[in-house]
Amino acid sequence: MTEENLEVLLVIAGAIAGIVVLMIIWFVLKSLRTRGRALTMALDGVGHEFRFNLQRVLSELRDLTGNGDARDELSVPLGRPQLDSLLTQPAVKDKRALERLDTTYRALEASRDEVRTQGQSSETIEAYKRSAVEAIAILYLWEQHKGGLPEKAPSISSSAVRDWMKSLGFSQTLIPGMALRDEVIKHLRRLRMPLKPSELGMSAQDYYGLSAKDENRATGELAAGVPETPEPTNMAEEAAQQEFEPEVESAPAENEQLEPEPEEAPAEVPREAEPAVDNAVTARASTPPAGDLAQPSRRRRRRR
Repeated sequence: MTEENLEVLLVIAGAIAGIVVLMIIWFVLKSLRTRGRALTMALDGVGHEFRFNLQRVLSELRDLTGNGDARDELSVPLGRPQLDSLLTQPAVKDKRALERLDTTYRALEASRDEVRTQGQSSETIEAYKRSAVEAIAILYLWEQHKGGLPEKAPSISSSAVRDWMKSLGFSQTLIPGMALRDEVIKHLRRLRMPLKPSELGMSAQDYYGLSAKDENRATGELAAGVPETPEPTNMAEEAAQQEFEPEVESAPAENEQLEPEPEEAPAEVPREAEPAVDNAVTARASTPPAGDLAQPSRRRRRRR
């Protein structure tokens, strides 16, 4: 075998090895993508499964509130095969949202068992209603915020939550004697989810119905624009304060004209006594000598 043939064989072997490596990478990426799609579909299936079970729970509560017999329905447990399979799936790394759903299922089953074993009393039915409201709030977090924590959810208006419940058919009067949507929003606020606007302390009718002397008068958004009643003061204390306070001249009215004050004459400044000067001496010093000029001295004569 010549060197040229050996080089050709090496080039062919390298090309085949590269193609094999590329095919392995493509197969791995395709399997990961397929697994991701299957996981996404499984998570969506968990949400649909939970929603179907909630519809069943609300129908049971409607029958129980209307004095109906729901023992046959309560005897059948809530099915959750999708959730159970994902809880055992190693591909799911963060299982906190799934565990929260599992806890909600357990609370619903416990309330259903109490109604079935202890009878349809008002206490057991109210506990079942609270569990259902909590389950609807968890479903909202699962579908709208991917099962995240309520305190870390972005701020959203309460009307958006009402629209979501309206789209699922959860009306306000779905359960007789209970405002379902209001209760769900209150439970989301208890979970520290930021909802706008913030909850008022009391209604306007209750606030304005209070007396002025009520010590438990609410202070907040409703009480912000209401003036407070002045407290009564003692007349003797006011009189004593006015005695010690300095009097302040009141400002003149616009139509009144101020009278001009009399101008004071400027004070005369005393002049200092001038020293006495002899007029005769000053006259002699000021007048030049009359006649010939003064004779030069002897030194000047010698220089000449």
